[in-house]
Amino acid sequence: MKGHVAPISISGLHRWHLFIIFLAVFQVVYSAIKMMLGG
Repeated sequence: MKGHVAPISISGLHRWHLFIIFLAVFQVVYSAIKMMLGG
């Protein structure tokens, strides 16, 4: 399947990028809250 590229729209890619950023931020906030509550 060389040279076969799945057509991804710019808006879809942008949404996916925002989703990844949101996940990373959520992970940091979640672990910070866990440390504050646990410590």
